[in-house]
Amino acid sequence: MISWLPLFHDMGLIGCFLFTAYWQLNGVFMLPDHFIRRPANWLQAITNHRGTLCPAPNFAFALALERVTEAEQAKLDLSSCRAAMCGAEPINGRILQAFADRFAASGFSANALTPCYGLAEASLCVTMHQPERPFQVETIYQGGLEAKLAAPTDNEKHKRATVEVCNCGVAMPGTHIEIRDEIGKPLPDRALGRIWVSGPSLMQAYYDDPEKTAVTLQNGWLDTGDMGYMHHQQLFVVGRLKETIIVRGQNYFPTDFEQVAAELPHVTRGKLD
Repeated sequence: MISWLPLFHDMGLIGCFLFTAYWQLNGVFMLPDHFIRRPANWLQAITNHRGTLCPAPNFAFALALERVTEAEQAKLDLSSCRAAMCGAEPINGRILQAFADRFAASGFSANALTPCYGLAEASLCVTMHQPERPFQVETIYQGGLEAKLAAPTDNEKHKRATVEVCNCGVAMPGTHIEIRDEIGKPLPDRALGRIWVSGPSLMQAYYDDPEKTAVTLQNGWLDTGDMGYMHHQQLFVVGRLKETIIVRGQNYFPTDFEQVAAELPHVTRGKLD
């Protein structure tokens, strides 16, 4: 396990530190600053320690693409990485593919990319793509989403009205997922709705907040507040319901705008303090 993720975040604490301790794995844990200031430190640690598990959020792959120099890359050997789990934030399949394309020269396999979905209320992981298989991104017609239907398209006339959605894999053992409508009715494959989760790792309650607990937990099921759809038992996460942006009667998620902005010239990643 090679991780720079902070231990105050569930992915760093549960997904990396406690996972490593439970399974008695060898682990290399870095300070987050060591990655942020120089992303090559993460990849060099994978090289030096022959790391096989290398989880990180989507932005980490983007930052490595932007800041790792050719001279730094020349020293890398990423062939040991078997599972680069990607989660904790919306996943941009284009960034993952660009990372795989660039670092293939350093021995990195695209099949190591492992998109997943989880949340703290479920003690982290809910679904995970099967490692060592190509990850999948669907191009969905925006008009279909307006009708609550995730319809893949390669039609040129829809090219400017599509969103890309990453396959986050199948449910973890013992975990169950349902896509439901506004009144809680389960929906069929490819119907867009709210993601509900049940399983042995769900929280018991929000601390000292019975009202929020009553709304979120119902009969052993957790309302995640996220929107998505299922296809062949695999979960595709579209965005968070409360972050929906309505423009001229059409619904958009922040990731829709972020994907477009990321491809514009002279636009760089940043943050607001």
